[in-house]
Amino acid sequence: MDQAFLPKGVTLQSSHRISRMHACLKPGRITSQLALGALILLGFIKGVAPVQAAEVIPGRCHMDMCSWFSIEEKDLVGTDRDGALFRVVTKSWRSQHPGGSYDRRTPRRGGGTATSYALCSKTHPALLDAGTPGRWAVNELD
Repeated sequence: MDQAFLPKGVTLQSSHRISRMHACLKPGRITSQLALGALILLGFIKGVAPVQAAEVIPGRCHMDMCSWFSIEEKDLVGTDRDGALFRVVTKSWRSQHPGGSYDRRTPRRGGGTATSYALCSKTHPALLDAGTPGRWAVNELD
């Protein structure tokens, strides 16, 4: 990945390659944060209309818990011949569903914000998430 896309002073922590199709079709095999990022990134790549800010979107339900998120901000950071880098701010929540009763409404807890970056590129699509302070984890989608 071209480090010119990274925010100033940020270094890479790790790199993981994940199939774009796998990220869309089988999110149970990857982390929910990565699945969320893949959905955001693929929405940018395919030109899907952006989600309205603060709209709460259901994520994955598994092991008596559901995840929820909202896209609060989406800003173009920069472009070059390989693609465009977007800064994405999300809020996330979780809800408990004892006995796997996912159709039953329960209170959401959380609401913390997170900032990540989506590199929209036909040749090197990737998600960048904060790792340890000053370092980022890069997940390349192939």
